[in-house]
Amino acid sequence: LGNNGAVVPTNIEIANMGFRTSIATADVFLVEGCCFSTFSDVSFTGPFVLDDYFPSAVTVTTADISAVKFASTSGSPVNNITFRRCLFANLTNAFKNSANTQGILVTESNFNLLYRGLVFENPGSNNPGSAGFRILGNSFDRVHQEGIQAQANQQLIASGYNIFYDVGNGLSSPQVPATPVISFIDSNNISIGDLFQRSDLDAATRPRILIGSGTNIAVTNGKKIQLGAYTRESGETTALVTGSVAETLFTVDSDEIPAFKLDYTIIRSGEDSSGSEVRTGTITVVRSSDGSGGDLVSNDAFFENGDTGFNLTVSESGGIITVAYTDDFAPSQRVNGNIKYSLTYLA
Repeated sequence: LGNNGAVVPTNIEIANMGFRTSIATADVFLVEGCCFSTFSDVSFTGPFVLDDYFPSAVTVTTADISAVKFASTSGSPVNNITFRRCLFANLTNAFKNSANTQGILVTESNFNLLYRGLVFENPGSNNPGSAGFRILGNSFDRVHQEGIQAQANQQLIASGYNIFYDVGNGLSSPQVPATPVISFIDSNNISIGDLFQRSDLDAATRPRILIGSGTNIAVTNGKKIQLGAYTRESGETTALVTGSVAETLFTVDSDEIPAFKLDYTIIRSGEDSSGSEVRTGTITVVRSSDGSGGDLVSNDAFFENGDTGFNLTVSESGGIITVAYTDDFAPSQRVNGNIKYSLTYLA
């Protein structure tokens, strides 16, 4: 295809069709040496059922069959292929690719009952791989491992405005995170506007988006922005209750985040509501060397227009750093206050 002056396949449109393999030995569809073509309202399905994935997915992973694979000829990469409103289900992977491709778009589609969603294998250092692959506005559910996994030497992959339900939990019930939902190993990849069912508690164990050591960009559920190794969490607002003593504000796993800065503003109104005391500052925290808290370091640099009565404390035990607050005023002296805060860290 495309060799010796031959014209590559182009401008092919496939719509309102279903492609299915009933045996666990072959991929469903191969796009080879093709460009400027569209799949609309097409289903790509395989032979597996839920019992094949949980509790053991050996059969599924051994078969290693995909809905779509790509093959590019020398000098003629597959390019400008669109998959719109398609279904990828009952297979090992929806897409698995290490070939040289350009400008592939998957949009408004459904990924359901798969081992992994899109797998971008290491193409080798001299192969551009899946550059320009866009995954936009899709739905992922019942995906055993990652919804999107981009391995080494895979760059220029963009994920945006997708919704990820039961993804990366090994299809366990109740759900227990087993892998990240999205995994970027190399640099120059991005996830913007993706939403995840995975809770904040579970995300502390397995991140929704793993960006490795590469210079990737990710925005997770609107809660934090990751710019390579730098992370800025969204601002939170928490009520500070009068009379509280060592009340936990939040905790941090010091193995995951060994040092951080907490930017905060505390506001507390006077008894007659005629004015407010305001305190704003930054607490810098460095974990202890062994996680016991013995040599934990913290510094609170702040400015205030009056004494709010609320003081913040930092402690560590068992590798968990706790930021807490205490009200130094008697309950009758002030009304409740609130704190607005955000964390930044390099990890």
